[in-house]
Amino acid sequence: ETGTWGNDRTFQHTMTEQEPLIPSRVGADQEEQKKQTYWEMVVESMSYKGLRDSPREIWLVYALVALDAFSYFGTSFILVLFLSDDFGFDDQEAGWIYGIHGMAISIYSIALGCTVDVLGVRFTLLLGHAMLMIARAFLTFTTSRQVLLIQLYAVLPIGAAFLGPAMTTSFRRYTHDGNRSIAFSLYVVMMNVGALVAAPVVDLIRTYYNNDQVKKPGEFNEYRLILATAFGASFLSVLVTFFIREIDVKKDGEVKEYQVTGEKPWKIMWEIFGSKVFWKFMLFVLLLMGVRFMFRHLDATFPKYMVRTFGEDVPFASIIAINPFLVIFLVPALTPMAKFMSLFSLILIGSTITASSALFMLLGPHIWCAVLFIVVLSIGESTWAPRLFEYSCMIAPKGREGTFMACASAPMFLAKLGVGGISGWLLTTYCPETSTPENHQCDGFTLWLLVFLMTVSSPILILLLKPVISSEGNDLVDDNADPATEKHIRDTQDSAVAKKAS
Repeated sequence: ETGTWGNDRTFQHTMTEQEPLIPSRVGADQEEQKKQTYWEMVVESMSYKGLRDSPREIWLVYALVALDAFSYFGTSFILVLFLSDDFGFDDQEAGWIYGIHGMAISIYSIALGCTVDVLGVRFTLLLGHAMLMIARAFLTFTTSRQVLLIQLYAVLPIGAAFLGPAMTTSFRRYTHDGNRSIAFSLYVVMMNVGALVAAPVVDLIRTYYNNDQVKKPGEFNEYRLILATAFGASFLSVLVTFFIREIDVKKDGEVKEYQVTGEKPWKIMWEIFGSKVFWKFMLFVLLLMGVRFMFRHLDATFPKYMVRTFGEDVPFASIIAINPFLVIFLVPALTPMAKFMSLFSLILIGSTITASSALFMLLGPHIWCAVLFIVVLSIGESTWAPRLFEYSCMIAPKGREGTFMACASAPMFLAKLGVGGISGWLLTTYCPETSTPENHQCDGFTLWLLVFLMTVSSPILILLLKPVISSEGNDLVDDNADPATEKHIRDTQDSAVAKKAS
């Protein structure tokens, strides 16, 4: 069973072979394209009118996305500084803690990804947000290294592992073929709205607390106040989750109650891992890990580099905030490109632009170089990120979205492990803790050149391995798997409905 794209941009299953894994949408909506200019498409995309008749759940999830992004980015901006200043970890230790935290999310995501398929979106969202709220409360007040590491290695990543697949699965179930592309674009926008709000909050709190007094480990300082705001956002998220129903939107827009099958988790995992298309897609996602390195360096490397190059007063979070600000407008502006270009081409072009952004940091230790770095990175992200989210959700079998998305998103957090160790080594070697704006010890050129070389590996490898990635059909089940898998899922859901009715 493979797939092609119909004239209405919906995925049509046919019994053919050798269809591309990365589906091309060139030629889709040709009649509509003749009637609309690109600018008209952009205006339509920015209006998000395709979502006006959506159920309330999709808007509640958008609120959750923004709140979670605020908490995540607010914490990420100061985590390595918090580890060093409050708990005495050096650069390499803080980098490895950051990296192991990301790896833990990857491991838990694979192990717990099927939770949303077994328990449903609502319960999984509630469980994830509750765990994040508890973890952030402990991070705000603890002075114990042991308690800190338990939160970073266990409670916080488990909550995130529940949350990610549940949110992406909700967009599959709360949208239909006609508005799914716009829905995922707005998903990326709302994520960046949360990041945009977090950045100035971080800088304002740092400015308020910034003084010449020596910081005492464990005292309630700027970092703990930032973590307290993240806790507050998690608390609001728990309240919002109570208003979400377990529903599914059909192709015609009809809203129906979604029946959770309650299947055995290991059976779901076995079906996913037995699909050839899943492993081809995993290869594609792994090849994008180099590009994801760049975004992790914004958390682990960029803040310390900026402080040691320009001084304690540098508003590094506000500079990073240029990224979400631009993405909010660039994503809807670039969304119509999906009607003219294949997803593979958009992801390849976007990842190349993202990788090239680090070249601006080689021009010298200037604020304007850092600004250009963020601007170009944002253009690249706006090109490839929404399309990867959309494609990841489209290729997942119905009723298996959570497991599929959890496994597919694991490499994103796994990138934290590599960047964590690399960041600590880069800072220790080329921008040590003794660096100040006065002594010019920070060798930013070599540091960011190495970051660029690691990042540019992604588009190069994707281009070289394109025949491998796109050689087979957009199968949900390959030739050696059970061809009745989707029918089995539908029958299981029908059985659940009948059981509830009886």
